[in-house]
Amino acid sequence: MDITIVGAGPRGIAVLGRLLAWQHHDASRPLTVTLVDEFPVGGHVWRTDQSHLLIMNTPAQQLTVFADASVQMAGPQRLTGPDLASWATTETARTFIQQHDYRHQTAFLNDVAHLGSDDYAPRALFGVYLQWALASMTANLPANFQLIQKQATVTEVKRATDGHWLLRATAEQRPADRLILTTGHYLSEPTPEQQHFTEFARAHDAVYVPQQFPGDTDFSAIQPGEPVIIRGVGLSFYDYVTLLTSGRGGTFHRGANGLLSYQSSDKEPQIIAGSRRGFPYYPKGTNQKRYGEQLQPQFLTPECLSQFSPDAPLPAEKLEKLLKAEVAYVYYSRLITDRYPALNLPIFQHQFTTAADPLRLIDQLPIAAEDQLDWQRLTHPAENLQGTADQLAYLDPLIADAKRGTKTGPLTSALETFRDLRETIRQITEAGILTPDDYLTYLLLDYTPLQDFLAVGPPVIRVEQLRALIAADIVTLVPPEMRVKTTDAAFSVSTPANGHALTSRVLIEARTPAIDVNVTTNPLMRQLLASNLGHPDQRQQADGNAYFTHALAIDPTTDRVLNAIGQPHNSLYAFGIITESTHWMTGLSPRPGINDGNLRAADRIAQQIMTGEHTFDDPLVN
Repeated sequence: MDITIVGAGPRGIAVLGRLLAWQHHDASRPLTVTLVDEFPVGGHVWRTDQSHLLIMNTPAQQLTVFADASVQMAGPQRLTGPDLASWATTETARTFIQQHDYRHQTAFLNDVAHLGSDDYAPRALFGVYLQWALASMTANLPANFQLIQKQATVTEVKRATDGHWLLRATAEQRPADRLILTTGHYLSEPTPEQQHFTEFARAHDAVYVPQQFPGDTDFSAIQPGEPVIIRGVGLSFYDYVTLLTSGRGGTFHRGANGLLSYQSSDKEPQIIAGSRRGFPYYPKGTNQKRYGEQLQPQFLTPECLSQFSPDAPLPAEKLEKLLKAEVAYVYYSRLITDRYPALNLPIFQHQFTTAADPLRLIDQLPIAAEDQLDWQRLTHPAENLQGTADQLAYLDPLIADAKRGTKTGPLTSALETFRDLRETIRQITEAGILTPDDYLTYLLLDYTPLQDFLAVGPPVIRVEQLRALIAADIVTLVPPEMRVKTTDAAFSVSTPANGHALTSRVLIEARTPAIDVNVTTNPLMRQLLASNLGHPDQRQQADGNAYFTHALAIDPTTDRVLNAIGQPHNSLYAFGIITESTHWMTGLSPRPGINDGNLRAADRIAQQIMTGEHTFDDPLVN
């Protein structure tokens, strides 16, 4: 049997690992697996030649591609391996780096010598780990197994008359009996506004950087000291700021007061940044959690969710209330321990979890108003910030709380709840217990961007650096509802609260590229849709209107791609980011110790290919 995996990033390597495990278990059938990607092993996001300044936003101990004992799956427990942090401590890691001619070889050797389990590694180092993981998995191949690696762009797939798949990769056409798509992040076609900005920049000697991966950007046309508009203040914003400051020779120094200050290189531009929300992503706190450690739900329990079904759905209003209660439970538990020792914590926790309206209980406690969790201020902080002094005053306690840690800082611990509840939210989406209307208007359009803002931010060091850059007048954050347009010769940015517009000949789009198969530039995805081999996932609202979720339509129980009339292909699978919105939060790399959904999906696909069955009862998709 010939299998082709399109995509050699974390998910492609994970599913290859599960195929290998199954073949070790039963090697009676010859198997040839072709792993193909436009980029070297690791894929685009984890290129080993990208700037060493670009770091991950997940602690090193929480990254793996190996299915460990926590993963509930049908396949054999074979081909386990270390997480990124554990691997870095081994002589094997050092030897592997020395054996390869990496651009950052010296830096990588320094990384593995000093990387702690709670540190945030350079993205390029994770790319090295992925390459080592593949080499480790395939060092002793099972009988009747052949691996072929190809660096090529798959542009077309079609069904042959005999039922095989035919893939066109660059100038070569290859057959496959089974096809697994793990294509990862992709770019999107420009919007009319973005097309206008591109044409404007070309005609006016301006610079327009469209939505793309920051590590791919050429900054040579940006002059020292000139104003630069950055639209979007999420994760890509922090990358751009780092590349335009530290990447140009600027340095940070910690003073006796514990605060960072910025020493200019006189080569960085003046950065003007903003977004609709008007405030950058919250920081990730110092990790204090060990292997597999997660908070357990107090309200969104299995017993609670068992009350709901597609015929008796969970209302979005109730879900939102329960989520807020989960966050508040953690926040006030940590706050009482930290600042209100006179209050009896077990009694509070019992009263809070059994109250008809838990949040009203807080009004009855002697907790100062400034210590109470203000949901509006938490989610829209910029609405009450009038200038730099207010911004710094808001950032300082955020930074201090994040540095205390993910089990100690009251706010940081509370925001960790969003991460720990991801499997619960996945269960809700997979079980279909939200109505299509609530799935769109609450989960996709409200909750997902909110949890990104609060819980998918950068390591706290990046927010410390941003604070220093704001204090040094290198970065200016404009108020919420930032708008960008063009004038006679420049880009112009304004907000409802601004009395005048700011202008620049440089505009950088720091918003993450949309995950939307309807507008992707990926040639394979476009061809799949055009040929009716696949179609975008679509939901029907109560008023009869339909909406697209942006995902490639699949059967969520088997990960098989659905054709234009909704029938699943028996040999074409999709896994990961291209299924985002059918599955949820698919862009995360696998995490050890938590029965990770990526690793379950990898084994689910491998089992079907290797046995023709899907017998394992995964409660998240069955």
